[in-house]
Amino acid sequence: MMKVSPYILNTVLGFDQQTAWEFSGEIATPQGVELTAKQQRAIAPLVCLGAPKWSTNSEYQAAVKSEAGRRIIELIPEWKQRNLTARMLDLVGKQVAGLTLNGDELDEQLAIRSTWEVVAAIRTISGEIEELSPQPSGYLELFEEFNTRLS
Repeated sequence: MMKVSPYILNTVLGFDQQTAWEFSGEIATPQGVELTAKQQRAIAPLVCLGAPKWSTNSEYQAAVKSEAGRRIIELIPEWKQRNLTARMLDLVGKQVAGLTLNGDELDEQLAIRSTWEVVAAIRTISGEIEELSPQPSGYLELFEEFNTRLS
């Protein structure tokens, strides 16, 4: 038995998302058919072996949140998040005080905003994945699919 990933059905084979979820799941090779190592490697992208199962929706949501957090930290480590936040406060503080930011400061502020927009996008994607019903077994693949939105 193999577990077919709905992500693959959707993105590789072109099924719409709902149909991909309906057709995903356990499949068996025809009786008496043994796949060669080469055949197994060829279909490996279509198979999601050992996909996690969650007993509760909160476990599933926690797993998705954890993956989103991991991706955010990988992109912007916590020390850098603190530094960016502090620097943005300095820049906004100048503006609130009625001072004008110079060109370099405006560029820096724009770069910081762009960085936080990526973080916001990851959080939005995480929220969308958490709301999917039924719960996808291949939620990690869904992050990869949604990553195309960030480019």
